[in-house]
Amino acid sequence: MRPLRVTFVAPFGLCRRGTTRARVIPLAAALAAGSLHVRVVIPNWDCPRPPQGPCRAGAAEIVYLGGRATLRQPLDARLLHQTYQTALAGNPDVVHCFKPIGYSGAVALLLGTLARRVGWRGRLAVDTDDLEGRAGWARRAGRPAWQTLALDWQERRALRAADLVTAASEELVRKAAVGRNGRAAPVYLPNGVTPPELICAPGQNRPARAPNLLLYTRFNEFAPARAAEIVGAILDRVPESRLVVVGDGPAGARSAFRHALEREGAANRTDWLGFLTGPALATVLEADSVALWLFDDNPINRARSPIKLLELLAHGRPVVAEAVGEVRALCGAGARLVAPGDASRLIECAVALLASPRERNYLGEQARAAMREGATWRRRATELARAYAAMYT
Repeated sequence: MRPLRVTFVAPFGLCRRGTTRARVIPLAAALAAGSLHVRVVIPNWDCPRPPQGPCRAGAAEIVYLGGRATLRQPLDARLLHQTYQTALAGNPDVVHCFKPIGYSGAVALLLGTLARRVGWRGRLAVDTDDLEGRAGWARRAGRPAWQTLALDWQERRALRAADLVTAASEELVRKAAVGRNGRAAPVYLPNGVTPPELICAPGQNRPARAPNLLLYTRFNEFAPARAAEIVGAILDRVPESRLVVVGDGPAGARSAFRHALEREGAANRTDWLGFLTGPALATVLEADSVALWLFDDNPINRARSPIKLLELLAHGRPVVAEAVGEVRALCGAGARLVAPGDASRLIECAVALLASPRERNYLGEQARAAMREGATWRRRATELARAYAAMYT
């Protein structure tokens, strides 16, 4: 039997949003490293200067399509048509649309109706990695009511239309199963990591001075005032340490956190490094520090598969994390877990790790091992290939 031809449809480009960069492309590269032919179609509406033409991620082909959307016109009809046509090019055996909303969700709905009528006999897969509609990001982002309702409808219909649903969390598995009317149960496909030894050598950037407190964030995982209070309490008890903040997110959330740190008297002990990728990010994640994973217990966080947490663990960072949603399953024995909202216990664990190089090293090695053994993209790709094969048996 010939290898399956698989086309991924990404939801957006490689700018600040994370799914394409952090989930779609590494999964495609790992899948193509096996026996499958993989192509990724990216409707690059959100990046002002997209790469031109086909590129590659390992053995996977990447096709960028240009376009632009506005608030009044969330989808560009020309770009949507181009994405749909490109997804069907070469008559793939599987088209896998990542996110059931936006361009990828619209392509899924078109494939589930029009493509069948014009003779495509492949299988449609839809991936969900966030809670998107009225219960999720659409409402939190403050979208107009009509957009929230439209995205909620699109999310439900795309998941129902799919022959295969993959979901990044157990919470999303449960939600996606509703309304599928006896069709195949969603497949659990959490996020993964690329082995960090491919990025930089462990421990090569560890300073001799006191370790820092590290916050790697999108500023939407926690309430700013609560986070600042916890950080301030830790820094008060470990006066030789500083807070290092890595990441980007909504300007309002960043500003709120900055002002909350000022109220706690911690702003002058905070280093803001902003959005980092590649070797610059790896250098920071390899430096001696204790990472906080602050995670409010709410529906959106319970549905997430936080890849930033996986990256911290893969780089051997000792992490103190609130055990919300997927956190316990992803971390295994690789982190100090506390009950959601238990600030005093979180502070105690972080202070103890900052004071003990031996405990930091031990927990860091536990974290690396947990990621190498159970959370690589290669392992996720093997599970996905098995799910594809099951559709053809």
